[in-house]
Amino acid sequence: MPPSRAPRTQVGLPVSIERRAAALCSDLSDQGFCLEVPFASFEQGRAIKGYVLVGGKELNFHGTVAWVKPGNPMTSMWSAIGVRFTHVSVGLRALIGIEKKRRPQK
Repeated sequence: MPPSRAPRTQVGLPVSIERRAAALCSDLSDQGFCLEVPFASFEQGRAIKGYVLVGGKELNFHGTVAWVKPGNPMTSMWSAIGVRFTHVSVGLRALIGIEKKRRPQK
C-alpha cells in the first residue's frame, strides 16, 4: 500500500530551479510540492535546489525529486515533478502556513 500523502494546497507560484530553469508550483504541502516544468530532464532521486519567487523575494528550498511524470508531446503538456523538501527557508515555511490557511486543501 502506498504511503499516505500530506494534504496539498493548490497554488500557482513561480519557481526557479538551480537558477537555470523556470517552473510553476501547482500544489504544496509541508513536505514538498509539485512543479510543472517545460522539460523532463529530472530523474527520481536527484537533489535539487531553488527558490519560490514571491513579491520580489526569493524563498529558498533544497529537495529531492520524488517522482517524475513526463508530459505528452502530442498535447504540448509540461512535465510534472514531485519534490520532497530536505531544507526550507523560514520565509518559505511561513508562506506554506499562510497558503494552507487561505486555500482549501485537497
